[in-house]
Amino acid sequence: MKIWVFTDFDGTVSNPDTIDLLGKIFDRPSERAVMRDRLATGALKPSEWLAWEIGLVDAPLGKVLEFLRDVVVIDPTFPAFAGWCRKMGFPLTILSNGLEEIIRSLLSPFDLGELRLEANHLEEGKVPWKVVFKDGSAWGHDKSAYLKKSRIEGYAPVFVGDGVSDQEAALCAEVLFAKGELASICERIGLEYYPFASFEDVRSVLEKVAGQARP
Repeated sequence: MKIWVFTDFDGTVSNPDTIDLLGKIFDRPSERAVMRDRLATGALKPSEWLAWEIGLVDAPLGKVLEFLRDVVVIDPTFPAFAGWCRKMGFPLTILSNGLEEIIRSLLSPFDLGELRLEANHLEEGKVPWKVVFKDGSAWGHDKSAYLKKSRIEGYAPVFVGDGVSDQEAALCAEVLFAKGELASICERIGLEYYPFASFEDVRSVLEKVAGQARP
């Protein structure tokens, strides 16, 4: 099987979700309650919610990145998984509704080779922060588009995720790994998936799916 692995970042590769964490630190509770109600009724798009939450951050990027490097944990099995994908010739792409600046900073200590990253980014120099979305879709970044394109190129897309924003990509996956809210959605709609706790679990399944023995 010709595999292309796509993975979410926040809550999947990282713990905790970096945007959720920053939202709690810079929170405005009364404003959040109003925004959450608007989101629940459909008056607010998910991308508008995300723009609001990121816009809460009123600190310099460098200081925030320094803080996040101290408190956010990267799945310790992810670097080895990335190396295994590289050895097997499986493209590996991170698809995130989070921020490229944060992801690159958190992954910078690791040798991840040709890892590809597709994420939103910040408008340079803006404080409070202002997000620049990848596209005009509901979430501001249509992850499913990458999986669809990989199929056209002859790949079997694998997706690894944990959140509500991963649902559309999950529906396009040939092989799906899910936990958290995404796993609950899969259970509710009857979508087949493999549960996982770490990227070692993902690797173990993919070795069987790809018909490869463990090196």
